[in-house]
Amino acid sequence: LEQISVGIGKVYATLRALVEVMELLSRDAPREGVVRQIHEE
Repeated sequence: LEQISVGIGKVYATLRALVEVMELLSRDAPREGVVRQIHEE
């Protein structure tokens, strides 16, 4: 059970880091171009 808890903690930390990176990248990107690119894909 402890190993599962440690694994979940690592996954959470990784996801949190990814969210922070996405927030930084989206802050620098022009909003209109990002929306258009998402719709095209």
